[in-house]
Amino acid sequence: MGIATTTIVAGDLNAKHKEWNCATNETNGAVLKKFADTRAITINHPLEPTHIPYNGTSPTTIDIYLMKNITNYSRAKAINELNSDHLPVTIEVQHNSQEEPTRTFRSFENTDWKKFRQEMNRKTKITSNIRTIEQLEAEVAEFTKILAETIKSHTKVIKITERDGIPDETKSLITDRNKIRKLYQRTGDGDCKKKLIELNEKITRSLITQKNNAWKAKLRKANPQDNTLWKIAKTLKKNRTEIPPLLTENGSQAITEREKAEALVEYFQSVHLPKITNTPEQEQIDEEARTLLGKTLVQSKEYWEGMRTNPHEIFKTLKNLKKNKAPGEDDVRNIALRNLPKKSVVQLCYIINAIIKLNHYPKAFKEALVVPIPKPGKSKGKTASYRPISLLSATSKIVEKVLMRRLNRIAKQHGMEKTTQAGFRKNHNTTIQLVRVINDIISEFNKSKTTAMTLIDLEKAFDSMWINGLIKKMNDGGIDPNFTRLIHSYLSKRTIKVKVNNTISTPRTIDSGVPQGSVLGPILFNLYTHDIPEFQKTKTALYADDMATYAHSYYAQAALTQNQIHVRMLEKYYTRWKLKINESKTENIIFARKRTNIKLITKLKVGDHTIPPKDTVKYLGLQLDARLNLKRHIKTATTKGNAAIRILYPLLNRNSGMSQENKTLLYKQVIRPIITYGAPILSHISNYAMQPLEVLQNKCMRLATGAPRYTRITDLRERTGLPSIREHTTATAERFFRRNRNHPLIASTMQLSKQTHKLLHHDIDMTSDKPKHGHKRK
Repeated sequence: MGIATTTIVAGDLNAKHKEWNCATNETNGAVLKKFADTRAITINHPLEPTHIPYNGTSPTTIDIYLMKNITNYSRAKAINELNSDHLPVTIEVQHNSQEEPTRTFRSFENTDWKKFRQEMNRKTKITSNIRTIEQLEAEVAEFTKILAETIKSHTKVIKITERDGIPDETKSLITDRNKIRKLYQRTGDGDCKKKLIELNEKITRSLITQKNNAWKAKLRKANPQDNTLWKIAKTLKKNRTEIPPLLTENGSQAITEREKAEALVEYFQSVHLPKITNTPEQEQIDEEARTLLGKTLVQSKEYWEGMRTNPHEIFKTLKNLKKNKAPGEDDVRNIALRNLPKKSVVQLCYIINAIIKLNHYPKAFKEALVVPIPKPGKSKGKTASYRPISLLSATSKIVEKVLMRRLNRIAKQHGMEKTTQAGFRKNHNTTIQLVRVINDIISEFNKSKTTAMTLIDLEKAFDSMWINGLIKKMNDGGIDPNFTRLIHSYLSKRTIKVKVNNTISTPRTIDSGVPQGSVLGPILFNLYTHDIPEFQKTKTALYADDMATYAHSYYAQAALTQNQIHVRMLEKYYTRWKLKINESKTENIIFARKRTNIKLITKLKVGDHTIPPKDTVKYLGLQLDARLNLKRHIKTATTKGNAAIRILYPLLNRNSGMSQENKTLLYKQVIRPIITYGAPILSHISNYAMQPLEVLQNKCMRLATGAPRYTRITDLRERTGLPSIREHTTATAERFFRRNRNHPLIASTMQLSKQTHKLLHHDIDMTSDKPKHGHKRK
């Protein structure tokens, strides 16, 4: 993309926000932060106050730097040297201009897959009898090397560029403008100045026209069938931001890309290090695990027959791979694996069977390239504000998918599946869990009961999972020791490297947890927490590491007391298995139809923290309020929908050049799922509550059709073929309940609410929002 424009704006911006160490958030500060976040602007602020008023009011930090496309700089510092209430603020920037890292991608567009398969066939040597771990490691390295070399020889690396060629006519104008400018600089003639201004205006208009025409031509060619439409939309949605200088855990600063990569990999490694001293019981569990893993094992014929794979299973797994998944450090992509010849698939099958036979997961498959993703709402200048996403070898994920099928079967056979767990299980999702919980609460509303719910947040649950604890649970559950040892090999001695732009850190070993981004990781975490204690007077709802426990009663205090008993049980369980409840993020709420039913004498306690009840909580992406009228959720969904419209406005506006069909398709595929998330739950709310979503859809229909403001809504729906939001959510809910009427998480654990029961039998008028006789509208 060439050299990026570097910009620095500095001064007293009179904008206060907690993000840059002010005591409060003010309007100017909120506007500035939103502006900076949406435009990839770094706010560089001192850690000390910059304005110390003479009148004795609180010092603030309002003298700051706004920086864009600058990476090699220091944190701003306030210097107490001038006799002024505003202190001088300085930064250090490297002298040489920073060129934006060259972004490239490997193009498979013109790959001759027939020649690719022929070369793989020629290079691949089948080794059917892999007997030792050393031989297995060598075969994996050889297979990966051949695959990477063949991909390299049959594809091209293309630099990403967004520059369009300048037309010859414009180039001619630029040449004339340069001549006139030189003449004016020598003579100072007024006529030359006028002509220079005129030529500059012509050049500007020409470049703008050329850019607009190129954009319109691109949009006219956009086609959902060849994926070009979605590529354009994805480019607009992607907010690519550079990582600013990082403040590390020990207080030092990481400025260069190398320093940032090393600081992040050190932090991610520290997250996986155990921070709790072992109890005698935990020491005993460690010893039991070491003893189990040190035993000499013999595989039975029955075990081997049930575990080994075959080329047919590998072919089926390859066929179902998604083409556009990010590759690991070896740069092997799924599209290449999908095109492997039979000979290579057979060799891969022998490698996987050797992994199962030797109970050893190869080292090359345990190396992860970590991409740091900023956590929403966190300061981007701290290492703790980034989440590690592991990019693993695409070939290793084939092995993981094969093992995942066996792990799911084994967990089911040994009764190690949690029935209330909806995360990472077949035919389970967030909507299933939400419908279960909300129908349960509404059913109790109909009995005039109140529900107390506690949402428990675990601190870095996936990163801190105790490997020996998992081994202990698998052994106690009766799982074959051979499979247990294979899982231990998969989890232990993994290495990570962090990539910042084109710089990769040194490798670090991690000692606990599961890699985020792996296939097996979430399933293993579900297995690890399958024995979470239940309490007979509460119910639990799990989605991976998100847990909700709730109880019903005619009195809010009684329901909360049952929750408190269950929370104490959970605290002991998590402490025993080296998981930690994040007390500051744990929430509770009282659901009640009548406000008189929410009186509490004592509040919930988690550890030493008192957790006061909230009016609204976020659970699995849905904003739930105390009366379940979903007003806050509708408002949040509308805000998100409008944000998506702003991002996609270059495609949706009436002058974009994109066809009406593509605009409508973009709305249906990108924007409507955002505003109708949880449609089976939204289907029961009134038309009045649904109105903001209808208004937002009407806005999108006007954008798609280019219709004026006062066009009838019925005409817009006829032209776009879109039903109302009410009709869409009702139809979605009907399909959902028909499809899941016998789902074990719904049918066997709860009685459907009256409204849901009516919906199943199609005898409810969803368009009516008239209040019942004798009752006021709520």
